[in-house]
Amino acid sequence: MRRAALLVLCALTMKCTGGGTPAAPSPPGAPTSAPTAPASNLPLQAGPQLLSVVGFGLSDNPLYPPCSPILVPHDGPNVDTLVTLERDGEYWVARSTKPELGNVELRFRESTVGGRHVTGTIRGTGVDAGTTPSGTVHDVRVAFADGSGGDATVEGELTAPLTGHLNGRIAGVLSFSDQVGNTATCSAIIWSLQPDRRP
Repeated sequence: MRRAALLVLCALTMKCTGGGTPAAPSPPGAPTSAPTAPASNLPLQAGPQLLSVVGFGLSDNPLYPPCSPILVPHDGPNVDTLVTLERDGEYWVARSTKPELGNVELRFRESTVGGRHVTGTIRGTGVDAGTTPSGTVHDVRVAFADGSGGDATVEGELTAPLTGHLNGRIAGVLSFSDQVGNTATCSAIIWSLQPDRRP
């Protein structure tokens, strides 16, 4: 499948981490103020990006349980869609480039100062954009949620600093469907974000 081999390798080798160490409590009488988050130091490139997401029909990796039912939709539980990446304070935000490609909003930031790990959220729906070399548009869309109407959670790692390539895991209630309503639901999938370098 499209980019599946690369993403499967990422899933098997990626080390995901949570947030940093909790801060020590302030001494009695000390003034309290909200911590100021540092600006992002991730070497990313604002502008057009390719967002790829892949679910698994078969998997024995507990981080990526299989989607159900298998073989649904017909073109598989994977979507390549186009987003535009921009800075928003300490966050990076990627949104669908045009309405026909959905209304994805991926928002993430560094989870450790100066590190390569990121955490964030994703919401909305992404539609396959036909970015394979053949240009074939697959009849698949993906919806991101957390099961209670909120956003799905995102974690990942900058795996290629020179090209700004991120890989990671999305967890939540993640649905891949086609135009006639055939739907597979996954609890965790792989995501990849990289600059759109097509001509």
